[in-house]
Order: sequence, then C-alpha cells, then structure tokens
Amino acid sequence: MSRANPISALAIIRGSYAYVRVAIVPGLVGSVMFVLAAFLTDYVQAHQTFGGLSLLFSIALFAGIGVVWSAMALRLGLGLKGDGFGLRLGRDELMLGASVMGFLFVLGIVTFLIGFLVFLLVMMIAAIGGGALTGADVASAPIFETPEAFRAFLAGTAQGQVIGVLGLAVLFSALLFLFWFIVRLLPFAAGAVREKRFVVLQAMSWTRYKDRALMGAGIATLGVAAGVIIASRVLIGMMHLAGPIAIIATHLVACMSLLVVVGFICQAYLHTGGAESG
Repeated sequence: MSRANPISALAIIRGSYAYVRVAIVPGLVGSVMFVLAAFLTDYVQAHQTFGGLSLLFSIALFAGIGVVWSAMALRLGLGLKGDGFGLRLGRDELMLGASVMGFLFVLGIVTFLIGFLVFLLVMMIAAIGGGALTGADVASAPIFETPEAFRAFLAGTAQGQVIGVLGLAVLFSALLFLFWFIVRLLPFAAGAVREKRFVVLQAMSWTRYKDRALMGAGIATLGVAAGVIIASRVLIGMMHLAGPIAIIATHLVACMSLLVVVGFICQAYLHTGGAESG
C-alpha cells in the first residue's frame, strides 16, 4: 500500500474486538493448555525432575505451547480454517517460532540501544544542571559524588526537579518510540503463518506511512490487554485465592486478553498490505 491508501485505526480496533467474539473457543483451549503446563512445570521445579535442566524444560514447554496456540489463533484470525485451524505442529508453527525468535533478537538490540541513549541523555542533562548549579566542572559537581547526593539534588532543589521532569520526558519519549517500533513489526506474526516464511523486517515496509493508525489502534488494543492482565494479577493476588484457583484464573484472563492482541496482529496485517505481499 502507498501513502495514498490510508487505513483506519477504528477499523483495526473494531476488527480486533470482533475477533475476540469468534475466538472464545481458542481462548478457552489456550487457558486449559497453559494451566496444565503451569501445574506440570510447578511439579518439575519442585521435584527437580530434570535436575539442572528443569528450568530450561519449563521455559521450553511454555514457549512451545505459546507458539502452537498462537498459530492456531492466528489461522482463525486470518480466515485460514481450511489450512488447519486446530492444534498441530507443522510449518506454520516452525516459521512462527523462528520469526518470534528473530523479532525478540531485533527488539533486544533496539531496546539496548534506546536504553543506552536514554542513559546518556539523562546523564548529560543532569551534568549540565549540576555544573550550572555549582559553577564548577560538571565532572566534579557534588551531586555526582554519591547516589544519595544525586537523589537529594533531584528531590530537594528546583533545578533538580526540572532536570527530573526532563529526564522523565526523555524516558517517556523512548518508551513511545519502542511502542511505535513494536506495533510496526507485530504484523510479522500473521505473515509468518499465512506466507510460511520469515518476514520480521519486511513488516516495516508493510506498515510504512500507517504509523498513526497503528499507534491509535495499538493503544486501544495492546494497551487495554496489557492493562487487564496486570490489573487481574494484582486483584488475584489481593484476593489470596488458593494456589490452583489463582493459577486457573490468571491464565484464563491472560489468554482471553491475548485474543485482543492476536486480533490486532491479524487486522494490522490485513489492513496494511501485508496480505497482498503474500
């Protein structure tokens, strides 16, 4: 798609939540799968069934179930029922698993670079403020002598509060950029299942010029799903439910919330031209 063919954030939002209504069964299936995996991994960890490899087994089990369930949910969202709606392990799952690993690798590099840049910018702002406050060389400013002195400077002086606000602005901008980067790449998951190939970086070309619609739709879908998951975990913790009941409730809410994420991925892929590339 070109710049002349804009997409609607509202269309993506509606499609994402409409998908949830038709994906109740996959959501429940995923809940059962993750609950059983949680009980099994708890047993393996408690008894160290595989010795030093018990933790690795638990991570691999959850990752494998996540990929298989996600491929099933994505097929439904893309209308690929004839291509295999149920749970299975085939090329879809292998390509999705490889693509997820590639996505995490790219995301890890970008996150590291952003974090390093934020650290440098915040330290530069603080150094300039510290030097101006003391009239001395910034490297020898008293506020950098100890962490306590730096915290006291930020909390106890007007200059420090200004610098703190600027630092928060830099951090917020970095997080906003990271969110932008993620929503630009997320359609790769649908592409991996539909096209059965590695398309992580190609997703950036699909979503070109669609930033504002994807950001708006992402906040209304990904943001809501993340908020529901976090709030449910806090609420479940406050309710002090029995262990098994808490695990069941946690995974049930998580899977039903993740359906919104799957819906967003499919809608973003279908609306940005990714489907046309395949």
